[in-house]
Amino acid sequence: MEEIRVTLRGKKVYDPRTGTTSYSANPALCFRDYVLTPEEFGGVGWSAADVNDAKIIALANVSDEAIPHLGGGSSSRYRFNGVLDTGIAPSENLDRLSTAWGGWW
Repeated sequence: MEEIRVTLRGKKVYDPRTGTTSYSANPALCFRDYVLTPEEFGGVGWSAADVNDAKIIALANVSDEAIPHLGGGSSSRYRFNGVLDTGIAPSENLDRLSTAWGGWW
């Protein structure tokens, strides 16, 4: 039987720190993208005025802090490698997303 492998990167998200849009597992950037995505496209539908970019940037910076591994190398402090389900309530998706940084939103 053949083995099928897939690498899925998800949606590109905007980073207000750099002004660029790219793939990211940074949970703050994923949060920002999800809440600003219109409801008809599976998001929460908030306006830009509803989002405090200064706080998003602060959380994004903490999320990107390098945490050293005992055996060498490092990884980001917080990452979101989950799935947001458009079939459930947005609050449930926000709960899933926020577990990446401690569970609050």
